[in-house]
Amino acid sequence: DNLREALSSIKSQGYNAVMLDLGMRDATTKDSIRAIRSQSPDLPIIVVGGMDDNERALEALEDGAQECVVKGHSDGTVISMALQSSVRRKAAETRQRTKSNYDELTGMPNGVLFAEHLHHAMDRALRWDRKLSVMFIDLYGMEHVAKRHGQIACNKALQELACRINTTLRNTDLIARYSDDQFVVLLDDHSKYMERSSKSICAKLQKSLDAPYSYKDKSLDISANISVAILEENQWNYRPASATRFIPASAGVHPLLDSVASLMH
Repeated sequence: DNLREALSSIKSQGYNAVMLDLGMRDATTKDSIRAIRSQSPDLPIIVVGGMDDNERALEALEDGAQECVVKGHSDGTVISMALQSSVRRKAAETRQRTKSNYDELTGMPNGVLFAEHLHHAMDRALRWDRKLSVMFIDLYGMEHVAKRHGQIACNKALQELACRINTTLRNTDLIARYSDDQFVVLLDDHSKYMERSSKSICAKLQKSLDAPYSYKDKSLDISANISVAILEENQWNYRPASATRFIPASAGVHPLLDSVASLMH
């Protein structure tokens, strides 16, 4: 089957692994692996080649395939072992990628993955002359909660807070736990009314986060401040939590904004 039909079948059938023939004529092995990984990043890939395909097989492994078997020299046992090995290896890679890119406590993307997505979003915004909006959520009182009520209470409060953020914002907004007491959001809004809509979103989220927190019937003293930065015409404008207007951002107004702005250079 050609690559397009194979990708369609992979998408609709939900296979556990893919065996890729190095002799496919409609696409290079590199393109095939790239297309499969782009569509199904967690799907193991096994390449199948002849005795003369050693170099291509090694390149396929470098490009992201998990295993390689040789035509005419692999019986059912060898193929079965290759399938099992590729599935387990891919599962381990997926777990490692999840651990590296997602916050274990909340399940949200972490600062590393957020920075990657933001960098691409900034490139698109600057290329197409669009606005870009980032929301910063700073938490206060978490250290006191941990000292007075224990780390479990602190973790439960963070999970509750993450849940409130998720349920209040849109599915298309990218939310990340940037650090222990900071969340950051890439708002999915490119309209000319971005400043007005960001204020509305902040107000709605602030109301949700201001609701009381408790653990085992004990009140937890936690608060959150929300500020917003908008990228427009290669310039960041910033609205602090206590302000109603946006001002041109300068170094030091918010540590996370400094980190965000540094991605432009």
